[in-house]
Amino acid sequence: MDNQCILVISDLQIPAHHIDALAFLKEIKKQFKPTRVISIGDEVDFNALNFHQIDPDMKSARFELLDSIEYLKGFYKEFPTVEVVESNHGSLAKRRAKAGGLSSVFLKEIGHILEAPETWTWHRLIETKLPSGTVSYTHLRA
Repeated sequence: MDNQCILVISDLQIPAHHIDALAFLKEIKKQFKPTRVISIGDEVDFNALNFHQIDPDMKSARFELLDSIEYLKGFYKEFPTVEVVESNHGSLAKRRAKAGGLSSVFLKEIGHILEAPETWTWHRLIETKLPSGTVSYTHLRA
């Protein structure tokens, strides 16, 4: 991996994202020309799947997912290769299934659910050796 210039994307919470999120990140990419892109999780919100009180004015899980996939298509085009750290929001479908007694062997992986290209990969831990020699660890808290 080329770690000369890393773009770190955090907490998009799609489809509850900031309206200018993609445009902003495109401009950052244009200006800094990152050699690596890492998303540190919560790329999607999945409000309808959370374990807290669900907002009745938000979309159902199905329509929230469809809106998220549609918006993510722009990210897939602009950022064809991204390493994503597994997160509490991204793992909501699996955690909901587990809470309901369904084994994860019956579930699709999050990249498949989000119709992500194979060059978008999800990880529990990303280790990065920076040009200074410092090693940085980005991970899902257990």
